[in-house]
Amino acid sequence: MINRLYYSITFLILLHSSCLKEETEIISNSTSQSFIFEEGGCKVITGEINENYTISANECYKLRGNTHISAGVTLTIESGATITAIPYSKPTYLSVRQGGQIIANGTADQPIIFTHEDMQPESWSGLHINGNAPTNKNGGSSQGLENTGYYGGNNPQDNSGVLNYVIIKYCGEELENGFNSNGLNLNAVGSETDVDFVQIYNCKNDGLKINGGNVDVNHLVVTHIDQDCVDLEYGWQGSGNNWYIEQIDEVGSDEAIQIDNDETSPEVTPVTNINLNNVTIIGFGEESAIRFRSNSKGLLNNILINNFALGIEITGTYCNLSVVNDEILFTNLSINNCAVSHQHTPSIADPSLVGIEDKVSSWFTNPGTGCGEEYGDGWMSNWTLSF
Repeated sequence: MINRLYYSITFLILLHSSCLKEETEIISNSTSQSFIFEEGGCKVITGEINENYTISANECYKLRGNTHISAGVTLTIESGATITAIPYSKPTYLSVRQGGQIIANGTADQPIIFTHEDMQPESWSGLHINGNAPTNKNGGSSQGLENTGYYGGNNPQDNSGVLNYVIIKYCGEELENGFNSNGLNLNAVGSETDVDFVQIYNCKNDGLKINGGNVDVNHLVVTHIDQDCVDLEYGWQGSGNNWYIEQIDEVGSDEAIQIDNDETSPEVTPVTNINLNNVTIIGFGEESAIRFRSNSKGLLNNILINNFALGIEITGTYCNLSVVNDEILFTNLSINNCAVSHQHTPSIADPSLVGIEDKVSSWFTNPGTGCGEEYGDGWMSNWTLSF
């Protein structure tokens, strides 16, 4: 009787120990964060990132569906990390809410890559950063499509984080009501945000879209884009240095750089007023390289434009007057292989536009070399690109 009791107790102890071991193994394969689950050996991020988290370069990470970084939360991404979007029933994007931060600090040899597993344009909905800097859209506060986030405020120095050596590929998925997403959306992002060495590649809609704010964007590469390569509007008052933009004919792009204030209310403030230096733009014989419209303004220096139907397009009375008043001004400009180098409307018969031809002619006094004699190869040579 004693032996039977001993063996029964021993069996129960062994059985309980085995169950504990199995339960421990199950727990070890899960994560404590509600926004992460494991699937196929990868960590899948989705939903609301509501606590500080670091994406490691040594692990597999995937992105699924609407994904947000909460206010007060920082998502850090190690250099060399790849985040791969995957198909889902809802649009897949990564959005930084107002007050949140993304620290994506790659290096020349180990850039951070956002991509999609299908490796085709229009596959996912890109990166959206929403800040508290001023914008003139909807009276100063707006919301992105598909709940990508609210943006706009009164802090020009807003700091939404860091994007250094970041490559964004295959965006343009439809967000809602037929509107496609862009590759990188900087919405009312402030001047303390660091955006440097960013490539946007093979997207269905716009490549870079800036809606207001004061952020500077340096060392930008935009290629294989379906619509505007770069769209600057709604009161952006920032600068850009060393940009390389190349359109590819089989994609069928619109303007390389389009600069707007507000199409329906051109006098709203703050007015889009940009400063660009060292820019190379290569087209395929269609559309315009640079287009100003809707009361936008800007100073552009050392610009090289090659192979467009129209080099520079100045549209509407507001922008024509800005040319006369040197509020749209080009220096060190070269336009090569374009059917028409420049065009301004309305007609110079408007008496307020006396002297506009002389103003435009002065833009060509000295040639521009763009972002480098070899179209930027000098500063891109050590960066892994995706042409």
